[in-house]
Amino acid sequence: MSLSTEALAVLLVLLPGFVCAKIVQWLCPRPQQTEMERVVDALVYSAVVYLIFLLIFGFPTALTRKRAAVLLTIPVVLAFLISYLMTNDSIGSVLRKCRITHRTTRPSLWHDVFHKYESHYVVVELGDGRVALGWVEFYSDFPSAPSLFLNDACWIDRESGERRQIDGPGILISGEIKTISFHTPKDIRRSPDKSDSTADVFGSTARAALVAADPEDLHT
Repeated sequence: MSLSTEALAVLLVLLPGFVCAKIVQWLCPRPQQTEMERVVDALVYSAVVYLIFLLIFGFPTALTRKRAAVLLTIPVVLAFLISYLMTNDSIGSVLRKCRITHRTTRPSLWHDVFHKYESHYVVVELGDGRVALGWVEFYSDFPSAPSLFLNDACWIDRESGERRQIDGPGILISGEIKTISFHTPKDIRRSPDKSDSTADVFGSTARAALVAADPEDLHT
């Protein structure tokens, strides 16, 4: 067997794993990987794909159209399953209950917090001192380059607590973000008076605060 033939055979063996890894990467934000780490992921996924294939068909003597179709379908279904487990931290929650780890399967604390408090308004304090309030509709993959899109948004005067509603669908915030505090819709919809607005927005009703930083520093 020539070198080119062997390389093609290796590529075909790894192809289901590369397909699975690519779909997982597309569906779930993952930290930047080296080429070696990508190959290792492809090897692991390929091994799982072929194991499932063997459990279904045994050791086939020929690759029929039906078996080829199944072999192409398995990595797609596997990728969806892996994405679901990672996004919802299903395996991590079980391992934490068993006291095996304190970590989650999500890539950073940024994702952990936004996933847990997804039904909350946020008050965002920017590096230049401005403060915005709104409902998070989209957020960036990693806090190293933080960006948020807020709808039902307004600017807040730090001194008076007055809210200036933003016309249009919302506001895109990017750049330096000092803190993000999370609030229930009930808390936010209270009309703050001048005497307690600052406490209402910045302190007593906050469910969590998140400081944008490097993903490795933020990971639980």
